Amino acid sequence: MLNTTSAPAFDAWLDAFFASHYRRNPVNATFTGIHDHDHGLPDTSPDAIAANREEMTRLRRELAALPDEQLDEARRHDRVLADGALGLALWEDQSGHFQLGNPSYYTGEAVFAVMALFHRDAEPVADRAAAAEARMRAIPAFLAQGRENVTSAPRAWTERAIRESRSGIAYFGDGFGLLMDERAIRSDGLADVAAIATDALREHLDWLEGTLLPATNERYAAGREAFERYLRLGHQLAPEQDAAWVDRYARAAMASARQTLEDRARELDPATGWPDQLARLADDHPAADGYYGAYTETWLRARDAAIAADLVTWPDYPIDYGPFPESDRAAAGGLYYLFYRCPAPLGRPETHFYRVTPIEPDMPEEEQAAKLRATNDAVIKLNHVIHHGGIGHHVQNWNAFRA
Repeated sequence: MLNTTSAPAFDAWLDAFFASHYRRNPVNATFTGIHDHDHGLPDTSPDAIAANREEMTRLRRELAALPDEQLDEARRHDRVLADGALGLALWEDQSGHFQLGNPSYYTGEAVFAVMALFHRDAEPVADRAAAAEARMRAIPAFLAQGRENVTSAPRAWTERAIRESRSGIAYFGDGFGLLMDERAIRSDGLADVAAIATDALREHLDWLEGTLLPATNERYAAGREAFERYLRLGHQLAPEQDAAWVDRYARAAMASARQTLEDRARELDPATGWPDQLARLADDHPAADGYYGAYTETWLRARDAAIAADLVTWPDYPIDYGPFPESDRAAAGGLYYLFYRCPAPLGRPETHFYRVTPIEPDMPEEEQAAKLRATNDAVIKLNHVIHHGGIGHHVQNWNAFRA
C-alpha cells in the first residue's frame, strides 16, 4: 500500500517511534533486519527502565499533539498500531510478567541474541562475528541484572529458564565451535568469548535451580483487564469483542471443528473412531532418503494447486527446506526454536531458509523411524507447507511487508 498524501509531522514522529523501539529492543531489531544495534542487549537496569518509560510516555504525548494532517490508509493504521504498541509496552514494563518477573526473558534473549545473527546470511560474516562477540561479552552483566530484577517467579517460568540455560550452555559450548566451522570463522578470541557466555549461563543455571526455583509464586495470569487491553490495542478488536466474546467465539469454533472431525471420520470409516484414524496418519511418511526432498515436493504441489485454483497471488518468494544447522541441534530442544521464523522484512534474502527436524542416514534405526512417523506426510503438508511455509504464513508475510 503506497502512501498517497503528505504528512511530514506524522512521518517524523513514526521515524522517532521506530528508532526508540529498535534501541530498546536490539534483538528484535536484528530479527527485523535492522542492524544498528546488533552489538547490544536490552538494558534492564532500573535507570534504563525508568528512562524507557519516560521516553514512551513522551512519544504518546507527542503523537496526541501532532497537527491535523490528511493521513492515507497506511498511515492511519500505523498511527493506531504505534500508539497501541506504546500503551502495551508501558503496561508490560511494570506488570511483573516480563523483565521484572519472568526469568525466561533473560535466558531466551541471551541465546537468541547471538543465534539470530547467524540465522540469515544477508550480512557479511565478519560483521556478524563481531556483533556476536560484543553480545556474548554482554551476557554476564545481562544475566546478573536478571537476577537482580526477578526475585520470585511461577514455577513453569523458572523451569523454562532452566531449560533455556542448559540449551545456551550447549550452544555457546560445543555448538559455537561447530558454528565457527560452518561459517569458516577463524578466531581464537571469539571462541574464548563464547566460553565467557557459557560460564555465565552455568552460574545463572545454579541460581535458577538453587535460589529462584524455591521462590515460587502463582502469578501466572495477567488478568482480564490486561487481556482486553491486548485485544483492543494490539488486535484492534471492537469494544464489544471483549474477553467474554473471545471465550464464546473460541468455544463455538472448537465445537464446530470437533463435529466436523467426527462427521468426516464416520464418512471415511464408520467402524473406526477419529482418534484411531488420526493415529494411522503416522504410517504414511517419506522414506529416510527422501525425507528432506518431500518438503520441497509438497511445497511445489501446494503452490501449483493454489495458483490453479486462483486462491491467492503467489509471490516469487521460494523456501529452502533443510535440517537444523549442526551448531543449533543440541540447543534447539530447550528453546522456542521455530521451524519457520518470519523472514526479516528489511534486507531479506531471495530464498528463505526453513529449518526442519534433522533425520540423518547414520541415525539409529529406531530413532529414525520414530521421527519419520512424527513428521509424516500429513504433518509435512499441513504444518510445514500449508500452515507455515505456504498460504498460512509465508505468503501472508510477503504481502504484509508491502501493506
